[in-house]
Amino acid sequence: MTRSAIDNSNAEQTVTQIVGELLREGAPETIAPLTPDSENTVTEYACTHGLAGLIQHAITERGLKFTDANRQKLAESAAQIAARNLHLRHHLERVAQRLNNAGIDVMVLKGMALNHLIYDRLDLRPMTDVDLLFRADDIASACRTLKEAGCVDGETLLREDFFPRFYYEREFRPADAPNVKFDVHARLFRPWRYRSVPLESFWDGSTSIAIGGASVRVPGHEGMLIHLCVHAACHGASRLLWLLDIHRYARQFSDEIDWPAFADRVASMKLAWPTLVAIRAAANAFGATVPETVISTLESTPADWADRLALWQAPRDDRHPVARLCVDALVGGGAKDQLAYLGALLIPQRAHMADLYRIHHPGWLVCAHIWRVVRAGTRGITRCIPRTCIPFRHV
Repeated sequence: MTRSAIDNSNAEQTVTQIVGELLREGAPETIAPLTPDSENTVTEYACTHGLAGLIQHAITERGLKFTDANRQKLAESAAQIAARNLHLRHHLERVAQRLNNAGIDVMVLKGMALNHLIYDRLDLRPMTDVDLLFRADDIASACRTLKEAGCVDGETLLREDFFPRFYYEREFRPADAPNVKFDVHARLFRPWRYRSVPLESFWDGSTSIAIGGASVRVPGHEGMLIHLCVHAACHGASRLLWLLDIHRYARQFSDEIDWPAFADRVASMKLAWPTLVAIRAAANAFGATVPETVISTLESTPADWADRLALWQAPRDDRHPVARLCVDALVGGGAKDQLAYLGALLIPQRAHMADLYRIHHPGWLVCAHIWRVVRAGTRGITRCIPRTCIPFRHV
């Protein structure tokens, strides 16, 4: 690692420590004033990482004196978060009403659920999309209802049967609002190793909340915390916002969470390792909120090489698609499922290849398959090339 890389890493670690201290609940009401450089860095970090509203609230509560220029930057970024969240909520209400009328239960996850449960202002917790979970028997009718409500498919599937048989989510966007994305989940987590996590345990104990004139469901306390932890761990347990979600949820509902039941459910689902990784990361960033007895139980639950390999690879999936394929096949389960999954990955349908390779000529399909292999093996290089310079899509 070069000296500049080390310096950048140390600077990133310092700013996350400062932000973590500012956002930590239960910490002293005031902290030492920040230097001008630290104040500027924290402001930039907050605006870049969707934490502007939270930092703005924190510095007011703690009596910190930020410059007018930095306060203005935070206020503008927080206003954008609020506007985006309101926009997403409006479109969710529209499709949720159609789902309600069709008698299809829908559960919201992560940001949309948390904005109703632990964040009391629209400018605090940003959302980039809306995650919707359906029961397995409702997936087909839910997708059909979304299309009837004016949504269109996002990216082309590798094969028509790829979702929900192999992949955990499918993207839809309202035709009149392409900047809005609904991720329809058939499973909760991306790694193939976690495909057998039972969904019914998340529906059990779920509660209903109102989104305008529509109703949606949110997971019960134990299910919500499990999902927050494993999702964060699958993305490297490094994004401060997701760790803050864990910290604040566990703190706010500490007296209502059945902690022994939480530990038992995590163990029975074979999710102890990713849950423990996320809880440790949240505690390092914001302080401990999960009881030590629960942590001890998770630490005593064995994590074999396959658990560790799957979680090590998960944050690297987008950058290393070939490694992802190999790890999924290695730790994913039965031989029959593995072969079917590999077949789906290796032999996409023509529609997907046409979307990937946009120059049609005699023999284009063969060229598209060659490009797909080359693209997967050289992703780090082609990421440096502007998208406008190549007429192809990512694999």
